[in-house]
Amino acid sequence: MGDTLETGVREDDANQAPQDDTSLANDPDMPKPGDVIDDRYEVLRVIGEGGFAAVYKCHDRRTQKDVAIKVLDPMMSRRGEFSQRFLREIRTVSQLRHHNTIKVTDAGKTNVGCLYLVMELLEGEALDEILDREGALPPARVQRIMSQVLKSLIEAHQDGVMHRDMKPANVFIAKIPGETDYVKVLDFGIAKSRDETADTSLTATGQVMCSPDYVAPERVRDHVCFFSSDLYSLGIMMLEMLEGELPYKGDTPIMVALQHARTDSPVPIKPYTLEGPLGAVVEKAVNKDASKRYQSAEEMLEDLMAADCTGIPAYDPHTHANVASAAGQTAYIPGGQTVTDLSSPTDVSTAIEKDGSARKPLLITLAIFLAIFIGGSIAVYLSMSAKTKHEDEVALRDEEIRRERAEASEAAAKAREEQAAAEEESEEQAPIAQPRMVNTSPQSARIYVNNHLRGETPYFLGPNDLKEFPLKLRFEHPAHKDMEYVFETAEAYAKAETLYFKLEANEPEPEPVQRTSRRSSGRSSGSNASATPTSADTSRSNSPPKEASSSSKSEKAAPAEETSKPRRNLHIAPRID
Repeated sequence: MGDTLETGVREDDANQAPQDDTSLANDPDMPKPGDVIDDRYEVLRVIGEGGFAAVYKCHDRRTQKDVAIKVLDPMMSRRGEFSQRFLREIRTVSQLRHHNTIKVTDAGKTNVGCLYLVMELLEGEALDEILDREGALPPARVQRIMSQVLKSLIEAHQDGVMHRDMKPANVFIAKIPGETDYVKVLDFGIAKSRDETADTSLTATGQVMCSPDYVAPERVRDHVCFFSSDLYSLGIMMLEMLEGELPYKGDTPIMVALQHARTDSPVPIKPYTLEGPLGAVVEKAVNKDASKRYQSAEEMLEDLMAADCTGIPAYDPHTHANVASAAGQTAYIPGGQTVTDLSSPTDVSTAIEKDGSARKPLLITLAIFLAIFIGGSIAVYLSMSAKTKHEDEVALRDEEIRRERAEASEAAAKAREEQAAAEEESEEQAPIAQPRMVNTSPQSARIYVNNHLRGETPYFLGPNDLKEFPLKLRFEHPAHKDMEYVFETAEAYAKAETLYFKLEANEPEPEPVQRTSRRSSGRSSGSNASATPTSADTSRSNSPPKEASSSSKSEKAAPAEETSKPRRNLHIAPRID
């Protein structure tokens, strides 16, 4: 099932779960049928397994419904940083409510410390299983499936959640009465938790934290992820769905990922796909320059739904069907091209009536042969004239086509030059807000961009964040004061040497001042009482008392020394007569 496992699982997959000794489900710390998780979820059976998790069908004793529970690998679950990040991400994902997103209802840890999350139990199959069985899909079906995936991503991206591992295995086609190809997007949040625990796309062992067949170039080169990185993965998925195979192949996952990372060569697209109704959408989505591909799921969905895919067949390299046409035979060949044979075989049949009677006059015979000769000559002349006229028309049409193509090519080149000049001029006139990393001290502060929660620091300000100015950044941290910073213009943003912000710690509450109650000695001491400082006198103010004169340093220091001495009238011996 790849590096991750779909959370929605078919009921009829129950008997297909792996049962060998190396199976993750056979780990002693993983749940077994009959166990009860958190005194609520009764484990019924294993229904799927992937590289780092196993999925169980369980019965919720509280709601009396069956659910799917994904339990993560014990070794991964026990990593403290990953455990905290996973639970935090799952809390965020559980707030997603779009009907094309898998519903996550609960999360926690088993008694032995394995992380788990609870989801709705679905009947159906993952998109990768459909592609393995059926190969290339018709463009209309690709349009129907991918539009639902994009609708799920629109809500997630607006809430600041990137998927980070879009692939066919995480697109589940659920069987729901009255619906066709009903999509559920799986595994939001899990990929992000794994990526940020080990913040490299490729590990030393060659394992890829995300799926190498669909990884965006910037994730391999720079270890950064944008919202458009999810859309690049969708573009590669569309290529696979339209063509029946992936654009890149390699002996190892690293070799495949490095082909995605090469910016000197575009993603290969077959002519049939490129010239089809979805060719422009795919080409823009898989642009290796992140700034030139789709910047939002809404934009990509709009172009996808504008395409007319009606009646377009699925790509088949072995298809070679002939269809009769008015001028000859039209052949459909791989690549979406058509070839028309304008020449049609001509069967010449000549019926000559001959009278076998030798008694017919010779004149009649000669007349018949003369008529045949004249008729044949006229037919040959007409045929030659028609052929010459047809060749002249074809040559003229070809010349017109060549001239139109040359003019179109020249116009396109001129338009590109004008666009390049305009872009260069705009770059010189106005500063461009380039994506940059924002960080705080301490890290893990919640960051709001123009009042929209985007995640936690360190955070990479992408093109989608820099669409409008003023740009307001707000940081929140439980142990520090909230902080706001506003870049009024793109020029001010570009001139900032760093986007590092130090948050001010919250001041501790002052301790209450303890006041000492005045105690009376029970007697008046006359003038001596006024000269001796009391506890009330010393507690009136935290500042030193004012002096009547400043004649010498010794006189200024005397009151302080006097107040530090113990009072003599605190202990008075009883009088004995």
